[in-house]
This record gives sequence, structure tokens and C-alpha cells, in this order.
Amino acid sequence: MSSFNKPVVMVVDPDALTLTAISAMLDCAQLQVFCAQDRAAAIKGATVLDLDLIVCDEDIDDFQGDSLIAELRQIRHREDVPILYMSRRQLPDIISRPHDGGASFHIRKPVEPARLLEKIHQALNELPLINNQVSQKLRAPHFPIAAIATIPNIPSWSAE
Repeated sequence: MSSFNKPVVMVVDPDALTLTAISAMLDCAQLQVFCAQDRAAAIKGATVLDLDLIVCDEDIDDFQGDSLIAELRQIRHREDVPILYMSRRQLPDIISRPHDGGASFHIRKPVEPARLLEKIHQALNELPLINNQVSQKLRAPHFPIAAIATIPNIPSWSAE
């Protein structure tokens, strides 16, 4: 999070009016918001900003947003940033495709403010808790490790 303890959110949408509306809504919700109107700006923003969440539209530069999501996932230190995918279409493959590519949540456009804030709250609060619990379980040793003792010379073997 930023030095102001406000979560940092990047909103990616080709429509300036949508960016303005979502940005104002998130600003009122005490979030620090950055906007990107195209693919290049989104990649640059994800590279230089310390993001807590990315909200990404489906249609970016005549590509599907899920290809942008895959690119964002390749940026160092952004692999675990939650991504909220917005789409006007509601076909099952549209809803599941971004999840397969790394998005955390899906929301239908036009965006209902209460629903968007609910999803953002989920992404910023619940998802990191779940990820932390899982990673702690994976890091925890499954058995106690005693002090490492020196192992006497054991003949090596090869499959010759």
C-alpha cells in the first residue's frame, strides 16, 4: 500500500468517461487511483506503480483483456496482484476465460457502484488473507527439523 495507507488501484479501460466515473467512485472510497486507457499505459503503470489491485476492461486495443492480464502476470512482483475483469458480455466462456488467465474476479458492465465496491473489498481484503494462509501452510515445515548433523562418508552410487 502507499505511504498514505490508501490501497493503490489501477483502472484500465479504453473509454475516458468510464475511467472518470470509476476513478471518482474509487477516490470517494478512499482508494488511490491511477488510470490507463490502453495496453501500453497499463503495462507501464503495472511496472512502475506499487499496485494493490488492477481493474481491467475486456476490450483493450482491439485485443481481449485476458491477453493483457496474461502480460500483467508476467511483470516481476505483480504476479499476485488481484485483477478484477470487467466485461459487457456474459457468456460462460467470457466469464471463465479471465480466471483461467489469472484474473481474480469478474464483474459485469455497466458497473453498479455497490457491486464494484463489494468486489474491490473482496479483492483487497479477503483474497490476500487466503493467499497468506496458503503460503504460510506451504512454507511451514511438515516435520520438526533438528540441527543438521554431519553425515559420514556414504559411498555414492550411480546407475552404471
